[in-house]
Amino acid sequence: MKLILPQTCCGCIKLRAGVIIISTLFLIYGLYYTFFGSLAIANNPSDGISYIYTIIFGSISLGTIYGLVVTWCSNTSRNLKIYSVIVNIIVTILIAKYLAEIIYIIVNRQSYLDDCITSWVNKSSDPKDLCVNSYNITLVTEIIGDLIETIILIYFAMVIASYAVSRKEKEMSKSENNGNGENRPENNENNSSDKEYVKKIDP
Repeated sequence: MKLILPQTCCGCIKLRAGVIIISTLFLIYGLYYTFFGSLAIANNPSDGISYIYTIIFGSISLGTIYGLVVTWCSNTSRNLKIYSVIVNIIVTILIAKYLAEIIYIIVNRQSYLDDCITSWVNKSSDPKDLCVNSYNITLVTEIIGDLIETIILIYFAMVIASYAVSRKEKEMSKSENNGNGENRPENNENNSSDKEYVKKIDP
């Protein structure tokens, strides 16, 4: 079954402009987390998770910079195809990150409840019930938020892929038109006339 790619971004924006907007959003997203990951490393050099986040989002930033340069300066189907692959990798990494966060919340449920109950033991008559509700809200919010972000990311990846495909089709169409121009009937007639002229003057 062939994947149906969007012909515009968000229903009203041309693909090229949409790719530029999406790439800019990815870049802001990547730089934001890279910056705060670097701050976390500076404050706690032994925090391994901060290193991982910084590397991941730093790579996302570099990938989107490449995409912006390609879209603005070297707008060829080959370069756009490479960028589309990079975006697919970025989306896959982010989806894996979302899943890891959800799994982390589920695995550490008891730890979350213990900390919550400890902090509310003198402030509530039923801290356990309060903390269970708080945990459930946290988990559901995380799942819904990650699901929405995943849908948006997949759509953005499809827009970029669609633009790469449209550029390739335009390049192929242009190449075919150039090839047809060389084989036009008037060109063939001129060639035939030249051959006949050569025959007439040939002793």
